[in-house]
Amino acid sequence: MVSQLNMILFFFAIVPMFFSLSIMGFVYSFYFFNKFEAVFFNYCIKTMHLNWKAWCRKSIYLIDSTYVTDIDNVASKIMGVDGQAPMNPEKAVPISAIRAIDSSALYFLFDKILLPMKAKLKFFPSITILLNTNQEQEKIIDALINYSQLHDLNIKRYDIIFSNEIPTPDIINSWIDDKVIQNILLINMLFDINTQLPVTEYCCAILFSDDTQKLKYFNLKLKLFRVLNTNLPNLSDDLDYFLAAEQVEKKQLNQGWTNLSASALSIFKSALLDSDSKVKLNPNKIYELDHHLGKLDDHGWLALAFAAEGVTQGQKGQIIATKSDGAIHIMQLSDKEARFPERDKRPSGYPVITWLSLVLFLSLLFFLLGYAHKEISDSPLSILTVVMFLIILLLVTSLVFTSAHLLISEYEDEFIEMWYKEQGKISPND
Repeated sequence: MVSQLNMILFFFAIVPMFFSLSIMGFVYSFYFFNKFEAVFFNYCIKTMHLNWKAWCRKSIYLIDSTYVTDIDNVASKIMGVDGQAPMNPEKAVPISAIRAIDSSALYFLFDKILLPMKAKLKFFPSITILLNTNQEQEKIIDALINYSQLHDLNIKRYDIIFSNEIPTPDIINSWIDDKVIQNILLINMLFDINTQLPVTEYCCAILFSDDTQKLKYFNLKLKLFRVLNTNLPNLSDDLDYFLAAEQVEKKQLNQGWTNLSASALSIFKSALLDSDSKVKLNPNKIYELDHHLGKLDDHGWLALAFAAEGVTQGQKGQIIATKSDGAIHIMQLSDKEARFPERDKRPSGYPVITWLSLVLFLSLLFFLLGYAHKEISDSPLSILTVVMFLIILLLVTSLVFTSAHLLISEYEDEFIEMWYKEQGKISPND
């Protein structure tokens, strides 16, 4: 009697319940997959955006920087820390007017820009020297080597790379992308080619490194992030994206250093001072270097040295925007690491309810196979039934995993194709 009741319960309650629940789950999954493509594409777009943010937040360490101008402590004066800021000088003061009478002009400059970082230069086993000046190559290299030997600096002739032109700041991006550990000393020395007198507005040295083993011994090291290279027509849109990357947290931006045309400066200020930008930068802390140092072709590296001084004086994040041969370069500098963007979990090809439906369906199949075997052989559930169930479970599970993998691969290929197709529409080459 009990056995008959169990069978009635099994066939008229458990079997229909398991079967209906599993079918409902599969029907739900069918409708789920109609929306899954949109869910997956949204995930891919967000992932692309996060990858871009992570790419933007790559950086190199700025270890030290020095500069020389005809005005002592000019960055501090511009920031209002030490005296009154100079306003729009229109002349270039020769080095001979401010150096000691018995001192070589070149040695005077090396004293100002290299001697203060002597300890740090000696700390690194090898340093690539990027020497950029419009002076005669052999003359200035010989002077640098002689000075280095005289003061026991870690500068070797074979490590010097000479150029007659000042590189644009976007060379920093190549340093960031280079996988080889590197220590770089950039030296810029401009001279008045009309009078052959060395001038002081643009002489600086900046030391960079990505040697993490060595850098752990430095208490203060600044992070110089990937540089934006843009132009006036694209400045507004590119600057919005640049700020959205948050190399430096928007609330941490505290000073700006600019050398821009009037139209570019207006766009730059509008982006930073817009109430929706979430940047808390004080308008009085956007320093226009043309007003303070006079007209020069490029203030980029000197502005970077000023910004580094700003950070060391506790002024938090710095943003630098300068022009060079029609291009506009924007940099951000901070003593804080950029936060790595958090990523969402990749959406599964099958929702949880699909797996539950599969379990219910296979359990039902297991019971039915067991009952059929018992009725035929009039014996307890045998090993054969268990083996058959496991084989079916393995086959179905393999099918699910394979179909899920193929589905994701198909969606990924489709997304990448659509992504590059849309990118091609806005390519400047079109």
